[in-house]
Amino acid sequence: MSDNQWKTCCHEAGHAILCVKLEVVFDCVRIGPDEDDGVVDLTSTPIDDPDDDWTTEMLENYRTIYAAGAAAERLVFGSAREYGTKCDRKCHAKIETMLSEGRSNGFDTDVHKAMSLVTRKEIERVAATLQSTKRLTFEDVSKLLGVPLPWTTDIR
Repeated sequence: MSDNQWKTCCHEAGHAILCVKLEVVFDCVRIGPDEDDGVVDLTSTPIDDPDDDWTTEMLENYRTIYAAGAAAERLVFGSAREYGTKCDRKCHAKIETMLSEGRSNGFDTDVHKAMSLVTRKEIERVAATLQSTKRLTFEDVSKLLGVPLPWTTDIR
């Protein structure tokens, strides 16, 4: 595996870990055959369904989740790849426009927030498993982190 693909695994692990910790369910996180090919398949987002009844807390959680890939890269490698965060920045900016606080260009603020919610050890554990399996579900990441699923307390 190339250095870039490992960075992609860590980046996507950051998103997945924050989803689990903030209880934002996703179908799977996966990496593809290309070095930079990775994605978390969220079940629903404010961007996909802006007319849904999104609370301020939910929008703030999504904003932090979009910043979590860059946060993971900074924690593990010291910096984030600009091209690796381009899509995340666009999604983050869309979420910012949905919040009434009127903040814009707060991506770096949310990267720091995300950095306070994850650890390098968690990122590397999830990324290593993602590297070997190429695909993890919400349940898989919950188990790796030892976090109970939101709909049960059994994490066996």
